[in-house]
Amino acid sequence: MEPTATKGLMRLRTLFVIAPWASLVAGGAQLLDGRRITHAAIAVAASFGVLGGVRLVLAARVQWRRLRSWRRPGESSVSPARTRSVRDGYGSPTRACPGAGSPARRRARWGHTMRSTRSSGEPMTSRIGSPKVVIGAGLIALALAGCGGSSSKASGSATTVAPKPTPTSARVKTVAAKSPCEEAAPTPASPGEVGAGGGGSAAVKTAAAVAAEEHGGRGAVPQLPLTKAERATLDAQLDAAKTVVTTYPTVKQAIAAGYMMSTVYVPCIGAHYTNIGYASHFDPAHPSELLYAGTSLDSKIVGLSYLVWHSNGPPPGFAGPNDRWHQHNANGGLCIKGGVVVAGEESTRQQCAAAGGSKTLLTDVWMVHAWIAPSITCAWGVFSGECPNLGGKLDGTAYDGPYPSKFS
Repeated sequence: MEPTATKGLMRLRTLFVIAPWASLVAGGAQLLDGRRITHAAIAVAASFGVLGGVRLVLAARVQWRRLRSWRRPGESSVSPARTRSVRDGYGSPTRACPGAGSPARRRARWGHTMRSTRSSGEPMTSRIGSPKVVIGAGLIALALAGCGGSSSKASGSATTVAPKPTPTSARVKTVAAKSPCEEAAPTPASPGEVGAGGGGSAAVKTAAAVAAEEHGGRGAVPQLPLTKAERATLDAQLDAAKTVVTTYPTVKQAIAAGYMMSTVYVPCIGAHYTNIGYASHFDPAHPSELLYAGTSLDSKIVGLSYLVWHSNGPPPGFAGPNDRWHQHNANGGLCIKGGVVVAGEESTRQQCAAAGGSKTLLTDVWMVHAWIAPSITCAWGVFSGECPNLGGKLDGTAYDGPYPSKFS
């Protein structure tokens, strides 16, 4: 076989030896680089698959050429078309060699060369040295590693290895959604409406103390169990209170019955309409205050409030321990002008005077809300200080602003 053809075959054989090991090196490089195991395996498998396909194609090509080179009996294998000039080892042309490209002669020369090499014990070598082999393997490994890296970016979902948590993700906490009441009024209108109502006592002397009390435990108060007798009494009292809702469905009926506006609409607690004639004692069927969704004549009722004068503590009210009464006497009390509250307990005397009112202590006056109107649900409890679904806008209605109320 000619030296050039032999060297070409040696180069091809060397490639087939180097390439699989280069693919293994590429897979190891991906593992050391922190990439996923699946990507490294895919790169190695793909390289072996491609090399196997190339070898099959080359083998088929060789067989096809052998089939085309066969001659029929009696046909000459030497023809003028196959005569070519052959160069010597130094590149100078020599004599013409008829039939030098004959397939039979090539097969004979290739078999003779292989047998001679095996019998003499000489190794089959090529012009590819060790440095070139190492460099070629490195280049193939880098190419495969780059392909594996790009595929890992494109197919991030195909993996069974969970990502490591980041420090920030471990510190993320779930925040519960706020109610319309909390969104519309981030600060309660009075500390007495927070929790069990103790923040509205006269013991709170300053505006700063009022603010501290108003940022207390807002929301539902745990309900204590009732006895069978208490449950029966409470049911009867609530039935009597529900008749008030049907009797005074709007502000128009309340005014006609002698109730007068005592506050504008306030998120979480509604607009208050008061009838002092019912404040001398507690009567479920005659609350001294009605709570509405606004101050217009057609504003609908949302709840009841029982304002009662009683010395030496809260009055006897609804059966059981869950009707927690509160007061509005913190920091000198509410700012009242002509029977209407114009500022809360957080206001100072100077601020109240500027609004045209005066700070007023409601000594021995107790209040409790009853959220029994069917139009709205108050998940914090029937007797809670605030109704969480009652949003809206101060001095507006329950339907105004970015956080309107949620009615049933």
